[in-house]
Amino acid sequence: MTQLKAELSNAGKTATNNRAGALCAMRKMVETSATVAEPFLVADLKLILAAAADKMKPVSTEAELTAKALVKALSTEGVGSVLPAILDEGDGKWQVNLLRAELLSTLATKAPKQMGRNLTEVVPVLSGLMWDTKAQVKEAAIAAIAVVFACDKNTDIKEFVPQVIDCTLNPNRNPNPHPHPNPHPNPNPSPGHRVHPAAREGAGDDPQPRGLRLRAGGLRLVARADGAAAQARPR
Repeated sequence: MTQLKAELSNAGKTATNNRAGALCAMRKMVETSATVAEPFLVADLKLILAAAADKMKPVSTEAELTAKALVKALSTEGVGSVLPAILDEGDGKWQVNLLRAELLSTLATKAPKQMGRNLTEVVPVLSGLMWDTKAQVKEAAIAAIAVVFACDKNTDIKEFVPQVIDCTLNPNRNPNPHPHPNPHPNPNPSPGHRVHPAAREGAGDDPQPRGLRLRAGGLRLVARADGAAAQARPR
């Protein structure tokens, strides 16, 4: 593995075949004995993902195939180990972002219970990718976030998932009928009384970006109407 990692790290143009060959070898390891290969490839997943944006097509193709093979064969216990690398934005290359969204969708389908425990980390990343300038990335992120939300079995939230996704995609739509946090602000607060900024600025001013906020069970979903990433937070 040390030699394969060294070959993959060689960014020289003359080393294209070496990089592609190293990735191919890693993929064959997974396909041959996933259990044995998993801990080694998980440790190098960040490097494999970065190779998906390699300018040389043979390398980027092998990187995509290797990452997908690893996630497909991954044990459910390994989900928590691969998420840090997948959720890391890295250099922000669109090819990598596309692969990240696809891998998160695969993980959600493969291990819904484990992914359900990580919604607070996964949802903000995918909602951010939903605003990617590349259409391929945006489409993959929209598809992935729907699958990821399905990992949460809370029936109180489930019916509102389409609205959360729509609010993230269309921030100008405001589902909040009462934007003002205090409809009857006290104009003469007592000393020490904290006044919300909206009370000082007037009822027409909304101090916080409006959006869809749902609380149910142990999870709070927040889809902000300013285009910021939707979030799934513990209550």
